[in-house]
Amino acid sequence: MVVATPQSLEAASVDQWFHAQADALMLRSPLPELARVQDTLRHHLPERVQRLSRHVPQPQNASSWLKIVLKSGELIRLWSVPDQPVTVAVNCSGNLKLAQEQLELIQSPEFSATRRELGIDKHWFLAIPGYPLQTPKQSELLDAFYAQLAKESECDVVEFGDWH
Repeated sequence: MVVATPQSLEAASVDQWFHAQADALMLRSPLPELARVQDTLRHHLPERVQRLSRHVPQPQNASSWLKIVLKSGELIRLWSVPDQPVTVAVNCSGNLKLAQEQLELIQSPEFSATRRELGIDKHWFLAIPGYPLQTPKQSELLDAFYAQLAKESECDVVEFGDWH
């Protein structure tokens, strides 16, 4: 039996909110094939896969594997140069501290190699500490994403706080 914690409920709702925003903005990137995702994760993150595979809610869904093992709630596609898309793994949280702690994990050489092999260029944690009372507008999301893209860092936290 899985017991929902306040943090897991909050994370699910932030993820759902971002999923809806990514859909509305037509940012969602196609997912790699399930077999490719599983093979790549097993190759670069074998211990993590072994430990977390029982927690993958839909084992026949590539998105589930990416979310649980790679800490990627959504893949989005941005364009910094026409005809050259940048694929970004985005994980959402209402907790800035948690996002900052997870940043160290996703910056590891193993995570970087996994992303590279899956065609994922960047990995960002989207932190919205005011969620659900305060959420960025779609234009603010886009502005923040393109500002982050201009920084050229592979992994980072994109924080929304007192932006109003």
